[in-house]
Amino acid sequence: YLSPSEIWRGYAAEAAKRQGRALSPPEVDRYWKAAARNFIQQNPARVLESILRKTLKFFSANETPINRSLAEERMFSPVLAWLPAPAAWLLAMGIAGLAWLAAQDRRWPIVAAPILIGLFTTAIFFAEDRFRFHTMTMLALCSGIWIDLIIRNLRYRRKQALAFAVAAGAVGGASVALGNANPPPPIHWDHIVWGYIKMGRIDQAQTLAQRIAGEQPRNGPVWEALGYTAVLRKQ
Repeated sequence: YLSPSEIWRGYAAEAAKRQGRALSPPEVDRYWKAAARNFIQQNPARVLESILRKTLKFFSANETPINRSLAEERMFSPVLAWLPAPAAWLLAMGIAGLAWLAAQDRRWPIVAAPILIGLFTTAIFFAEDRFRFHTMTMLALCSGIWIDLIIRNLRYRRKQALAFAVAAGAVGGASVALGNANPPPPIHWDHIVWGYIKMGRIDQAQTLAQRIAGEQPRNGPVWEALGYTAVLRKQ
């Protein structure tokens, strides 16, 4: 699909095919809502397991790449290669900072709302970083609050500062543990090969594609990219 309208047309066509007649947009909407409700009612344990699994992924240090991948970009960026993975420390200081803010300012729900919306979206739809990414700006803000309060309370309220430092450590440790429990995301080598192709670096694209095809003989997208390089070089 190239656009939301194309996605809509696909869903409308599938609903019409199942119903055996043309449907208006409101009828298409009602059809798929009913299908979703029926699935939830018939598979409550499966739905709850999915929500729990994706909620844990939200707090995991692991990245879940979509069309961008930090793991892949680190291969080409010396800055990203040296920086620690952002999720664990942003979650650690951000959640501790939000809790500290809640203890001091009754307006804290304004800050918490975007984070909760991101968590809800991840748990209900897909555990993908595109949804968790929406929360990172607010977690960065809460991390700044945490750092500021640690500095200001370290001298006169050491117990409070220590408690929220321990809280941040606990969240960070849990995030890393959840990340270690999940396998690392695979490298999409075909993306990298096509990147070289688009830059006009055909020799590098072909060399890389040949190596990966030898290591992963069932990797269809890499074979496709390798074939494309062969066409470009008239082989």
